[in-house]
Amino acid sequence: MAINRELSQFAGFVTIDESGNNNVGIATTVRISGGGGLFVGGVEVISPTGVWKGSSSGLIGSQGAQGAVGAQGAQGAVGAQGAQGAVGAQGAQGAQGAVGAQGAQGAVGSQGAQGAVGTQGAQGAVGSQGAQGAVGSQGAQGAVGSQGAQGAVGSQGAQGAVGAQGAQGAVGSQGAQGAGGPSNTVSAQAVTTNSTFYPVFVAGTGNQTPSIRTTSQAFTFNPSTGNLSISGYLVTGGYRYWRYVVGSATNGHHPRTARIILTSSGTGIDTDIAVFTSDNCSDSGTIPSDGTTYSYDFISNIWICAAKIYVSFGGARAANYSVQYSTNNSSWTTYFSGSMSSTGCGFLIGTGSVC
Repeated sequence: MAINRELSQFAGFVTIDESGNNNVGIATTVRISGGGGLFVGGVEVISPTGVWKGSSSGLIGSQGAQGAVGAQGAQGAVGAQGAQGAVGAQGAQGAQGAVGAQGAQGAVGSQGAQGAVGTQGAQGAVGSQGAQGAVGSQGAQGAVGSQGAQGAVGSQGAQGAVGAQGAQGAVGSQGAQGAGGPSNTVSAQAVTTNSTFYPVFVAGTGNQTPSIRTTSQAFTFNPSTGNLSISGYLVTGGYRYWRYVVGSATNGHHPRTARIILTSSGTGIDTDIAVFTSDNCSDSGTIPSDGTTYSYDFISNIWICAAKIYVSFGGARAANYSVQYSTNNSSWTTYFSGSMSSTGCGFLIGTGSVC
């Protein structure tokens, strides 16, 4: 339904040109001429006869305020690439721009072919000798060599002359008769006395004179402790593990050594239990320090009677040592000990050896 308004209500929007053409203006863009034509923005769009004079696309009003951004539509398919245009003439070189930030480092290229070997440089000066490396683990014992042929029996020496018979002594008075001794039986009794007893020895069966030895090298037994003591060698038995133990120095330090040797009882075979360098007299070798041990596994049980070293220094040096044995390579017992005291280069047998 139309709503009538007084012209006064649009006074702010309608203007009338009374200069003679009687044009009526509406706002600032629409004008009606006195002949009846309609103008928009100064362009005639409808003639006085009612014919459309404006653009075939219709009236285009002034641009309104921008509407809210709508949701983005799906991306259209990429069109075919157009033909490349002709290269234009090169323009004048512009001023150099500021240096851009450094780009990320490119991937490492494949390695080029190896260059030719250069000529060998002059040999450098010989450096000082480095510290001696640690002693390597003991190698396995070598197989026992075959036994050598028995040496020929030496000729028997000439019998000594019989001494002159001494004068017969006076006959002494007869002593009291002793108790009768056993013939081939022994009357024994059990004892637990904490004292030293000496075993009785005879040279064979039959009517023999019994013997004992009571000196410091005697074979003794203590019934209270059960200790059986000997000062020589027990030919059977022996121990598998033996070691050389370095003691305190008594003259400078332990002699500088090329190798350490243990000698077997009975056979007299020397076994190198530690080799540091070849035998020499040029002061090349190792100085074993106090408390260092050099162990060796002889595989089978043996007895050791001597310790030797090869001294590679020509001066005087000395240190204590001991030789120990073990059944399990863990618990050790000292067998003999002594001093390694050198006055020159060469083989040295330690004091205290029992061969």
